[in-house]
Amino acid sequence: MAKFYATLIKNGKFSLENVPKLWYTDVVELLKHWED
Repeated sequence: MAKFYATLIKNGKFSLENVPKLWYTDVVELLKHWED
């Protein structure tokens, strides 16, 4: 799942303005544990 979010970020489809702060924080935590 984290890779999916990472792909969105890399593709520029992920915007802080479009994501609730708490949800974004959860994603960041996921990425910390699932970095390539």
